[in-house]
Amino acid sequence: MKEIIQLLKKDSTRGGTKMVDDFQSQNKINIDIDELKAGMKLANDIEYDFGGILLPAGTILDNKKIERLKRLSSEYVYVYNENEEEIQENLNRTQNAEKKYQEEIDEMKDVFQKARNLEQIEYNDVKDMTHDIISIGDESEMIDLLTKVREVDQYTYSHLLNVGILAFMFGNWLKFDKERCFRLTEAGLMHDLGKAKIPDEILNKPSELTTEEYDRMKKHTIYGYEMAQNTKHIAPETAQGVLTHHERYNGKGYPLKLKGEDIPLFGRIIAIVDTFDALTANRIYQPESTPFEAIKLFREETFGDFDYDLLKVFLDKMPNYFVNEKVILNNGKEAKIVFINPRHQDKPIIKVDDSYIDLYKNDDIKIERMVDSYYTTEE
Repeated sequence: MKEIIQLLKKDSTRGGTKMVDDFQSQNKINIDIDELKAGMKLANDIEYDFGGILLPAGTILDNKKIERLKRLSSEYVYVYNENEEEIQENLNRTQNAEKKYQEEIDEMKDVFQKARNLEQIEYNDVKDMTHDIISIGDESEMIDLLTKVREVDQYTYSHLLNVGILAFMFGNWLKFDKERCFRLTEAGLMHDLGKAKIPDEILNKPSELTTEEYDRMKKHTIYGYEMAQNTKHIAPETAQGVLTHHERYNGKGYPLKLKGEDIPLFGRIIAIVDTFDALTANRIYQPESTPFEAIKLFREETFGDFDYDLLKVFLDKMPNYFVNEKVILNNGKEAKIVFINPRHQDKPIIKVDDSYIDLYKNDDIKIERMVDSYYTTEE
């Protein structure tokens, strides 16, 4: 264990923080909202009624997003001046996103099985998947994918993929340079590959683990780190993220009981996104929580577990992706999220029929589930 700690200190590195704006050099045109077509790309941020960003610049429009825009009072929006071929390419990319996501889950399954059978990581597969994540689409499309179909029996593989996607988004929020964001995404994809060395009877056990089984499960962080260390082209910082994603800022995590900023940055980031995705997934032994229940847990029940500054970034960013999404309430009614309270991100303002309800001031009303979130179990 001491050798691993020394490697962490030796391998610690810092990356740049400059992000490249892919759209900066393109021309913008002002277009009537009724003339928008699926595949066009927004050139300016679009704000929703209560302030904040509804759709960020760079978003590729589909019919659903165009309908959202038409519900706003604005008559014109700025889009990039692209030709019909470019617009069609944009549209094809968005239409293929969900299919691509399902294909990536299958790829992730192959990576996991290779890690189990060969006790090593096939780096080229991980590298290709990282490139694919970056090309899925804009961040709102990524969130749409994370909150839709997830087969219970494929949790292990979808979780690896989702944490990779969320890690990529987090790297963008922190304005990591392209190379460091790539390494963080790889760490997210590989963070639980050490579970390939955990027996299925423990990994897929439908009931609570015994103390001995839990101790065995916790070793997945070390197993994953060892495989990453033994794989060419995996950066030390990436391997550190795999090892330390279950460390906790207050020193109560594992496997090294590291505390505060002794935990490598990648480990502190993945700890947050790993927990969020685990909470919002439907598993054999645990039903899924809504994103807002997960956010409440982060705010109220995990004090000291996570790096406060990083958690603040996450809580400032993640809830806004659910604005304008439909939800089902505990009274059976359907509602739409219209505003995220920056001081109480787990209790948004919702619209039910023609009425606005502030959930912070109405404790009796709760969000039961997201309308577009559903899960299936393989027969």
